[in-house]
Amino acid sequence: MFSPLSKSTKMSNEIKLSHRPYANIERAPAVTEFNEWLEPTNQSWDTKAIFEIFTPPLIYYDKKNKSFTLSPPIEPKIEINTFGISLVDIVKDKYRLQFEGYIGSLSDPIGSQIILLNNLSNGKGIRCNVGDRFDDLKFSVKSIDINREPIQPEDPTLTPYIDEIVTVVISDMELGTDITLSNKSFTLMPTSAALLISLKNPENVFKVYPGDFFVADNYKYSLQNIDFKNRSVTVIKTSLNNNNPKTKILTISNSAIHK
Repeated sequence: MFSPLSKSTKMSNEIKLSHRPYANIERAPAVTEFNEWLEPTNQSWDTKAIFEIFTPPLIYYDKKNKSFTLSPPIEPKIEINTFGISLVDIVKDKYRLQFEGYIGSLSDPIGSQIILLNNLSNGKGIRCNVGDRFDDLKFSVKSIDINREPIQPEDPTLTPYIDEIVTVVISDMELGTDITLSNKSFTLMPTSAALLISLKNPENVFKVYPGDFFVADNYKYSLQNIDFKNRSVTVIKTSLNNNNPKTKILTISNSAIHK
């Protein structure tokens, strides 16, 4: 049964606080120490860094090395073409005569077949034999060779077949050389041509063979040679009076950037 505390019990549990009067308290003087501030030194990870702590310096990103650096990355030098012309491509034209086929049987001796050629200049066909000479077209037929080779497909379930390779050798009176025609591919000219453009007038495209020249923007450009393998050409630039010659090797890659 709950019974309320008596008055005497309440008083015995009370806490009495006492207050000191206000008074100034003297504090001991602060002790001041002086340390020498050392000059910053280069850090081992970068001779241009002189603090271990991070401060907001100018930081660069080197794309080539994929890292941050305190020095501006060295950009690759871009060659500016001030030569006046640019190399677009090196091409070889189709030869003016192409092999179309032959008429003959397997038992016919080699050289007796009727050879069928296509004259690309007018689209007309030419029937000829070994030994024929065409002065108007400036060529003669020297030989024909027919090889038949058995071919086994990569898939062993397929039936082997006979592949026929035909080559015809003609003598070109214009070029002064022999040309081999084939039934396997188009025959290309033995010499290459360079496609060059004027940088001031890019719509002007010049198709030039070694030994030829052209005039662009009041300068004369002579094509000396073509390196088909390395895709480059050697060109001599002169004034219209053939003064102040400058020789330059142009490639398709370094001709792309110009001014």
